Amino acid sequence: MIQDINFEKNKKELLEKLEALKKKSKEEDLQKQKNTVVIFAKSSLFIEGLKDALKRKYFIKHFENSEEASNFCISNNINKIILDMDSPTDWRDATDVFTTVKTIKPDVRIIISTKEPQQIPVKTLQQKGACVLKVPFSSELLFSNLS
Repeated sequence: MIQDINFEKNKKELLEKLEALKKKSKEEDLQKQKNTVVIFAKSSLFIEGLKDALKRKYFIKHFENSEEASNFCISNNINKIILDMDSPTDWRDATDVFTTVKTIKPDVRIIISTKEPQQIPVKTLQQKGACVLKVPFSSELLFSNLS
């Protein structure tokens, strides 16, 4: 009889701990989602370095396909996006991501990464609300623009 009481007590305690862990996990997932940065760019040494720098403070989602990037940003609560406008990334695809996401989520923060900030497509996106960072830029400048 005592074993049955202890079992039920232990079972109840374990279920309560499990429920608390599930709740904490959900809260952490929501917090991580709030701290997610989407990067749209073709892979390169620069992009790998950028991802390494961002991993210190953010959860990173990297896309090379503009449609996948746009869908992810719209379907999730993403409010920070970095678009690479330099080769090998196609600037037209980056512009598509900008236009699609900004149309549906006008408050999203979009940072353009480029070696040539004077290009017309870059200037156009800047006029529509994108922040432009000229490559190379410091991680401090990047983090301050993501805040």
